[in-house]
Amino acid sequence: MSRLETSSLYQLTLTRMKLTLREPEAIFWIFVFPILLAVGLGIAFRNRPPDVLPVGATTAQLEQALETLVRVATRMGKLKQE
Repeated sequence: MSRLETSSLYQLTLTRMKLTLREPEAIFWIFVFPILLAVGLGIAFRNRPPDVLPVGATTAQLEQALETLVRVATRMGKLKQE
């Protein structure tokens, strides 16, 4: 036997893989479902524009920080101001 075959980590991994392959529903939830979910969500939200989020400040300090953030983001081209 090689050193790899006697490794306890190798044996544990091999056993877990065999147990997973014995259950068809596990194969579905591990491999098929995530792909179906990604395709379904991709189709559902493909033509939707990004949401516009209104932002407001409650204190003078927050208002000043927000104005600075808007100024910098607008300069960088990351923000479209309305």
